[in-house]
Amino acid sequence: MPGPDLETPLLAEALRREGVAAQIAVWRDLMMGTSKWQPLLTINYFTPYLIGYGCGLILSLVMSVSAALKTMLSVSFLGFVLASVLLRRRFGGDRRLDWLFIPGFFGYSYLWGFYTFLVAAPVGLLFVLLAHRYADRPTRGRGAVLFFANLALFFCHGLVFVFAGIMVSLPQGPGKWRDLLAALLVTCMALIFDWVAFGPGERQFTGSVNGFGYVPSELSGRVAFGIAAIIFDIFAILMWVQQCRRALGWSTRTAPFNQPPSSD
Repeated sequence: MPGPDLETPLLAEALRREGVAAQIAVWRDLMMGTSKWQPLLTINYFTPYLIGYGCGLILSLVMSVSAALKTMLSVSFLGFVLASVLLRRRFGGDRRLDWLFIPGFFGYSYLWGFYTFLVAAPVGLLFVLLAHRYADRPTRGRGAVLFFANLALFFCHGLVFVFAGIMVSLPQGPGKWRDLLAALLVTCMALIFDWVAFGPGERQFTGSVNGFGYVPSELSGRVAFGIAAIIFDIFAILMWVQQCRRALGWSTRTAPFNQPPSSD
């Protein structure tokens, strides 16, 4: 668990219900020596969520915890849009995609209050951009910047760290192996969401971050994951259909957004 390393199950569950804000407040009190939980808690600094909580902690020294989290989310939103636009330019994508980056930030992660994921998203996009630039012209300077960006990404969010690593490991340019790896990745995501949404057993969902997000019931959680699962399933099926068409020697169509905009 990021921030305080909790040794008492009841206290741990209470902080999980309260969300990120409570954990940052407890972490700040521990550092100031004013926490009544001092004998029960220790700080775990080796966690893949350290940067998001740490930045919130630093800001909470000059403002309220709620304002600190909202400030971090505002900065993350601007960084997400900027990094997405830079990536789109790097890969020569259609400029019309830029407008989609604005609502793209306010998806499931925002609704459910995945604070550390939202903080890590722009860092992950910038890491992919830096890796692509390094692959074009590898230098010691670019390698050092890429290394520290990767290190920062690890301490932002473990899942984003893994996905960004997979993205930069895929072969560059169109090719059957790149498309096959992408199909496998989407299929794995589809299976995970299918299991959460439709699998047997009880599900417990949490997502409150001090005023943004909410704590969903099992039904609403399954519905939300079910919608995402269906979307992943559709994409996975389409990608495997494309793989079959390629294996049979049939022509495959290029997505319209991969085409340059018309000059008309």
